[in-house]
Amino acid sequence: MCQYKLPGGVETLKISTLAAIEEPTPACPYPNAKLLGQDNTEAILRSHIERLGGTVEYGTELRSFEQHSDRVVALLATKEGELDKTETVVCHWLVGSDGARGTVRKQLGLSFLGDTRYEEQTVIGLVEVQGLDAEHIHQWVGLPGSGYLLMTPTEKPGYFTIGLTGETDVEKLVADRDALIHAILKRIERQDLVFGQVEAVSSFRPNIRMVDTFGAGRVFVAGDAAHIHSPAGGQGLNSSAQDSFNLAWKLTLVEKGLASPSLLDTYTEECLPVIATMLQNITLFYVAMRATDQHGWWRPQDARRRLSLGLRWTSAQPGHSCLRVPTHRLWRR
Repeated sequence: MCQYKLPGGVETLKISTLAAIEEPTPACPYPNAKLLGQDNTEAILRSHIERLGGTVEYGTELRSFEQHSDRVVALLATKEGELDKTETVVCHWLVGSDGARGTVRKQLGLSFLGDTRYEEQTVIGLVEVQGLDAEHIHQWVGLPGSGYLLMTPTEKPGYFTIGLTGETDVEKLVADRDALIHAILKRIERQDLVFGQVEAVSSFRPNIRMVDTFGAGRVFVAGDAAHIHSPAGGQGLNSSAQDSFNLAWKLTLVEKGLASPSLLDTYTEECLPVIATMLQNITLFYVAMRATDQHGWWRPQDARRRLSLGLRWTSAQPGHSCLRVPTHRLWRR
C-alpha cells in the first residue's frame, strides 16, 4: 500500500506491505490473495452452473412462500412490460441467499441482531483513472476523523475501485459523477490524475448482524441473508460460499435418501459459532482501519485464510445415526 503526504497528495509518505508473499505448499497451494471484481466472480460462477446444466434466472422476485410437511410452495413474480407475471413453484427445500434485506429471513421471522453503531458511510465504485500505477493500493488519509480515500487496482486495465469516507452528502456523490470526481480531487489535493468513466458507484454503511438459527423447517438462509459485516476482513464472499457448500452436500444426501433430515440440523450447529467468531474478528479489523493506522490494514495469516477453522466437534461425524452411507464417502479432512 502506498500512502501519500497531505497536503500535496503526490509525495509518498510510506509504502506498507499488507501481507507477506508466500510460496505455495501442498497444504496451502494458493497462499496469496488475489483481487477479483464481482462481475467476473459472478461470471465464473454462472459458467460453472451452466456446465452442470443449470441456469440463473434474472428479474425474478420471491414474493412469499408457504411451508408444508413435505414441500415448500413459493410465489415468484416477473415483469412483462408494466405488468407483473406470477408463478407458483413447488419444491422440497428453499434456500434464501437473497441478501440482508431479502424476503426469506423476514418471512421466517429469524432474528437479525448485532452492532449498528457505525454511522459512517463509504462511497464505493469502479472508476477509470490515468496516472496511477497498478502495483499498489493507493491511500490518502486526512486529519483524524476526516476520513480517507483508497484506490485499488483491478483486473480491468486502467480501472480502480475506490473507497471514500468522511463525506457528508453521500447521496449526491452516488448520483452525480461530477460531484464524485470533485470530492476525490479535493481529497487527493493533486491535479495530475485524469478521471474517465465511472462504471459503478454506491454507498455502504457497515452493520454487524447475524441470525440466531440458519433455518426453520424446510427453509434455510445463507450468506448475507444470514450474516452481514464490514468488508475489513475480506470474508463476505468466502463465508457465504462456505455456507452454501455446507448446506448443499447435506441437502443432497437427505434428498437422495442417504441421510435422515436430522443431518440438516448440523448446518446451524456448525455455522453459528464459526460466523460469530468471524464477526468478532472482522469488527476488530474495522475499528483499527477506521483509526487510519497502517497497522490496522495488516492481516495475520489466519485472518486472511481462515484455514485454522475446523468442524471436528460437529455431530455430523462418521458413524452418526443421521448418516446412512459408508463414512469413507463422506468424511473430508
